[in-house]
Amino acid sequence: MADYETGKRPLSLSPGKYAMLKDADSGKIQLIVGPKNHSMTNSEIPVRFERRRGFVKCELDDAILNEVFAPEGHYIVLFNPSKDGTIPRAGSKPETDIELDIGRKVMIPGPMAFALWPGQMADVVRGHTLRSNEYLLIKIYNEEEARKNWLSAVVREAKTGDDDTTPALSSQLLQNIPVDLSVGKRYVVKGTEASFYMPPTGVSVEADNEGELVRSALTLEQLHSCILLGEGGDKRVEWGPAVVFPEPTERFLVDGKDNPIFNAVTLNDRSGIHVQVVSDYKDGKTAVERKQGEELWITGKDTQIYFPRPEHRVIRYDNQAKHFADNVTEGTGRYVQNIKDSVVKVVDGPRMLLCDPRSEIVVRRPLSSVQCELMYPGNYEAAKHNELLRGLSEKSPTTRSGAVSEGEFTRSRRSGKRQGIVEDTAGVMNYASVDSVRANSSYTASSGGMMEQATLGQASVPDALGVDVQLAGTFSQNRTMVLGDKYKGVPVIKPWPGFAVMKIDMAGNKEVVEGPATIKLKWTEELRALNLSTDTPKSAIDLLRTGYLQTKGNRVSDHVFVVSSDHVEVRFSLSFRVDFEGDTPEEKAKWFDTEDYIGLLTDHVRSVLMGVCKHTSGVDLYANGVDIVRNTILGIATDDKGRPGMFFEDNNMRIVDVEVLNVRIVDSAIREQLDGAQREAFAGQMKLERSQRNLDITMQQEAITRQMAAEKHVTEKHALSIEAEVIDVAQGLELKRIECQVQKHVDGLKIVEAENEKTAFRHNQQLSRDKSSADLALEARRLTQVLELEALEGRKDFEVARMNAAVPELTAALTALSNNETLTKVAEAMLIYERRTGVNAQELFEHILPGADIATAIKKKFAGTNGHTVKAPTSQVPPTSPHAS
Repeated sequence: MADYETGKRPLSLSPGKYAMLKDADSGKIQLIVGPKNHSMTNSEIPVRFERRRGFVKCELDDAILNEVFAPEGHYIVLFNPSKDGTIPRAGSKPETDIELDIGRKVMIPGPMAFALWPGQMADVVRGHTLRSNEYLLIKIYNEEEARKNWLSAVVREAKTGDDDTTPALSSQLLQNIPVDLSVGKRYVVKGTEASFYMPPTGVSVEADNEGELVRSALTLEQLHSCILLGEGGDKRVEWGPAVVFPEPTERFLVDGKDNPIFNAVTLNDRSGIHVQVVSDYKDGKTAVERKQGEELWITGKDTQIYFPRPEHRVIRYDNQAKHFADNVTEGTGRYVQNIKDSVVKVVDGPRMLLCDPRSEIVVRRPLSSVQCELMYPGNYEAAKHNELLRGLSEKSPTTRSGAVSEGEFTRSRRSGKRQGIVEDTAGVMNYASVDSVRANSSYTASSGGMMEQATLGQASVPDALGVDVQLAGTFSQNRTMVLGDKYKGVPVIKPWPGFAVMKIDMAGNKEVVEGPATIKLKWTEELRALNLSTDTPKSAIDLLRTGYLQTKGNRVSDHVFVVSSDHVEVRFSLSFRVDFEGDTPEEKAKWFDTEDYIGLLTDHVRSVLMGVCKHTSGVDLYANGVDIVRNTILGIATDDKGRPGMFFEDNNMRIVDVEVLNVRIVDSAIREQLDGAQREAFAGQMKLERSQRNLDITMQQEAITRQMAAEKHVTEKHALSIEAEVIDVAQGLELKRIECQVQKHVDGLKIVEAENEKTAFRHNQQLSRDKSSADLALEARRLTQVLELEALEGRKDFEVARMNAAVPELTAALTALSNNETLTKVAEAMLIYERRTGVNAQELFEHILPGADIATAIKKKFAGTNGHTVKAPTSQVPPTSPHAS
């Protein structure tokens, strides 16, 4: 379950953060602005406000948002501001009843940071820094607010001096409230007036089609122009050098490539433009008044640079505007028709023909099939070309019936109606035969006199002023009709790489030109023709006539029939690769000395091969024919230069390679026998090769097996070495552990020894103390004993005295008790007395009762008990007791 559902997670907001909570019971949204801690209840749900979806429930972390922050130089576009203009205060209590001005927006310049009330939206926009060639398009969206806050816009005036200290001209727009200020009105803030701008409330900055707020003005160089089209259809033309700012109601017109900059049209004596006046105006240079509908023919003779005017409309011809003169060479001419009276005149060359399109047109006359056959016999292309012109002439207007305009002919070529027609309108085709045209696959068709192959720079005339023309791209020629002169100008040929042609003039001068090249034949020049053998085997029955010689990579194929020494006829199918050698003009000129180089090559190769094969057996020819042919024609290969090839001195031709495509015995019976023998030999060879392959496979398999075993041995050895290393490491660890234990035991012993020493020291101290105590006790006991002895001595004397006093009575009593049992008890008692008191009882009795019978009896009892222990009664009193006596 999410944290906001449990209702136990506190909401802690740091400075600069805020969050919105929705009361699930009432549906109210409360705003909490940091720094603040808020304990969420079970009914509070974190939400966030999205522009499209409104208030959306989210996780608590996602509900914590950053305050809207606009640094210096930025401004905030605030949507739905509060009606009282307040903003949430940091750390304030949650508020829910804030009334917003829905649908309104205000501009707040930075630096500023604040939280958003629930339902508010804000965008932070960088202030608009303008260069001198940039501008802003501002729009009034609230007239009342714009008028009230117009002068509070943040504006920095632009500087125009070299040191950026000279202020620009003060803008009335930025310093004063516009009189025509209204909702939807647009104004232009130019970078030449303000270098920085932030709009006030009520004003917004309009973005262009690409979403950019700062727009670029148009910088025009010299001879550049632009056209601005107003909402009312008015046009404004600006010429460079200048920086052009459009008005709020204007837009730049562009050409077909979305380019708003147009170049002035450069004219010369051989070019012009046909212009129509669309509105009256007065020419400032000539002071001539021009009327609407008037047509002008402007050429380079009067106007070298034409600046388009809004009063002009350039007239197109076949989608082209700029007209170029047609080069009419010497010996050729053009038919020019006056479009007013339809009179056709002939214009002879040499001259540059530039017709006035207002009154003249160059026409072509289609030839009938009979005329075409008479003028160009056998010329299939010329017949097809005139057939096309006749088809186009049937669709021509009645004003020029029987003629085809150059535009119609050009459009037919572009639409693909002219299929298979080879046209050389850049030259006179009479000097090159149809066969030579067929032989030259690089022959290029071009339209008559239109110079479509030219590739120069472009210069446009705006569509709004007429057309989009090219300075020297696809040129527009005079409107032209064909009147039979199909081939005009210099004939152009373009040999491909690896081909060469020879030019020969009337004086016999020769020149070899290698491709790639573009060759313009002079009036008296023509190509050297070659007649080449064709078919296979090569023969001179059907010769190929051409003026193009392939000098590199030329391939010639042929069949050569030879007879072996054993009269077996063999056919070789060969393909030769031929190159022509030579660096100097004289060596290259020899290439064309032989009219049929193919016939020379094949005849010589046949002769050489027949001579060699005449001394070789048929079996050898069939088996080794390839080597025999290559060695015969190319020579034996050397280590440093390879095969020398076969060289022909007549035309500097060399066979550099020969490919034997097939070797075939003409006699079928002999061929079958050789084929059978060859099959048997092939079968045996295949069997040997199969066995050899099996042996190779077995050897490879065994080698792989050995290698696998060796690799396994290496792996096992490596595993054992790893295991040994592991054991060594384990042993080292165990030894280390034992060393640690020994060291620990030694340390323990040292500790025990120290403890023992400590205990011994304590014991010695205790013993010393005990000895001292014992000595003291012994001394005390000795003293006690001395005292006791002294006491005993005194007591002894006392007892002796007392006993002496009682001797008579005691003697009588003891005599009466002199039986054995009594004496024994008395002796034991006396003995005990002796041991306890240390007084010799025997001596005592002898002293007390000397010579008495009782004393003698007791003495004998003492002797009888000597050496025996007499157990004292338990009630015996210690000798130290005062009652011992």
